[in-house]
Amino acid sequence: MTIDNAHSAQDMRSLRLQLVNAKHQLEDGLKGVSNALLTLEKWEDGAHHHSDETAVEFESRTAIMRRRGGKGLPSKIDADPELRNFVRSHIYRLPYADIVKLVNKRFPKDRRTSASAISRWWSKQRPRKAGKG
Repeated sequence: MTIDNAHSAQDMRSLRLQLVNAKHQLEDGLKGVSNALLTLEKWEDGAHHHSDETAVEFESRTAIMRRRGGKGLPSKIDADPELRNFVRSHIYRLPYADIVKLVNKRFPKDRRTSASAISRWWSKQRPRKAGKG
């Protein structure tokens, strides 16, 4: 493989990761819009009588687990769309430890995460290479 081909392969991998990231952000945004529309429809139909009941909250970790039919709880990052988008927006530019510092400044204590949690979460997000289990 020549230097130009190696550089091109690196660029293609980087582009693939960026496209996957953009796809996830778009999907999260569409879910948020759908949830907001459903909440509005329920409110308009009179299903909610108290303003605090109409707030759109992120899906509980247990609800995500049940929907996926999996065992165990999903990570805080998977359960919190705002945190997930924040981590994704920095994942290509900063080391995990620096992302954690930014998360700690921006999010309350119960929504924070660790560098090792980001690493585990990110390793599950990357597309698997052909031939690997």
